[in-house]
Amino acid sequence: MNKTQKLLYISWAIPPSSGGSAFITHQLAKLVDSSQMVIAGGSDKLFQSAREFDGVTYHYFFTELNWRGHGARFFSVFRWLLFPIFLINLSRLASKEKLKVILVTFPDGYYLLASWMISRMLKLNLIPYFHNTYVENRNGLSKWFAQKIQHFVFKDSKLILLISEGMSGYYHMKYPMFAKKFHVLPHTFDRYPVRTNVLLTGKQVPPYKLVMIGTFNQSNMEATRRLFKLISQYRSKYVVDIYTSTSNQILKFKYDLDLDELGIRHMGFVDQNQVNDLFPNYDGCLLTHGFTGEYTEIEYQTIFPTRTIPLLLSGKPLLVHSPETSFLNAFIKKYDCAELVQDKTDQALLIALEKITTDQFRIQQILENAKKACDYFYGPHRITLLFEQINAVVQ
Repeated sequence: MNKTQKLLYISWAIPPSSGGSAFITHQLAKLVDSSQMVIAGGSDKLFQSAREFDGVTYHYFFTELNWRGHGARFFSVFRWLLFPIFLINLSRLASKEKLKVILVTFPDGYYLLASWMISRMLKLNLIPYFHNTYVENRNGLSKWFAQKIQHFVFKDSKLILLISEGMSGYYHMKYPMFAKKFHVLPHTFDRYPVRTNVLLTGKQVPPYKLVMIGTFNQSNMEATRRLFKLISQYRSKYVVDIYTSTSNQILKFKYDLDLDELGIRHMGFVDQNQVNDLFPNYDGCLLTHGFTGEYTEIEYQTIFPTRTIPLLLSGKPLLVHSPETSFLNAFIKKYDCAELVQDKTDQALLIALEKITTDQFRIQQILENAKKACDYFYGPHRITLLFEQINAVVQ
């Protein structure tokens, strides 16, 4: 891609949003010079000018309707009424910046459709970046709508980016006619955190302090509930803190997870840029990935949790509770970078908890392997490959 041209990166979720897609977008954006990329996304504020976060400038479109951050699905009809205005503003931005390429993040059909339409109207190169499956995780009229949009996007894109090897394997099998367009761009991080004490000091006396981070929802709730209920029976041995934007009330009344009753401490939300400072205070980390839930089976197989990267970079041993069929498990097995629990038995979970808190040989093994696994996500290498791929398809 000519260095005088700019790439428009459209992502429904951008800072200050705290979700997984916002984090992925921000990590990627930090790796690209502002002369090469314009970044824009959604806002629930009618008039919001461009803002800078961590050295990255973001532009905002008024496309998000909710009530104090919740209930967006109840406003979906009104959101679509804003769609023509969104198209006009998106077109103006693309024209003003003389953009030739649109990189658009899914999960959000609204932004995916708008980007495809603008690419057709202005004759721009479209590059979709799928963080989740689309058609496979829809039903009824929503699925029909998704099939139409996805077909147009697949057909008119010369390069289709996927978040994981798991998604790539599935898409190659499901959509062989587009197989040559599929390329993997995993979550990235821009630099390795400085750790003064990366190994445990041999602590032998409980309680052991464990930590979980990230959003809690249907992607991980079933496994989280099981793990927390087990740990609650061993409160004198294990203390668990969670740092999340998901409120205590949502966890209790929506997901039937009463943290106070279970003795799990809700520590509130911590910005992604500050999360690395938490880990030295803990003996180990926990990561859960749902075995079942409201998502489709293929979604559980292909999801790769965003929080995996900071946990692998934490300098602390990691326990992963995840189903055998998931790509997450395949990755953990490949690098042996965590203590992996693939079944639902209390015994398996207890053994794993014991290993990440008391087995010094296993702890050191996990930490050394985690360092090697992180190279796969190292941003500067990935961004070079991305622009090489873009150069190969942009005319």
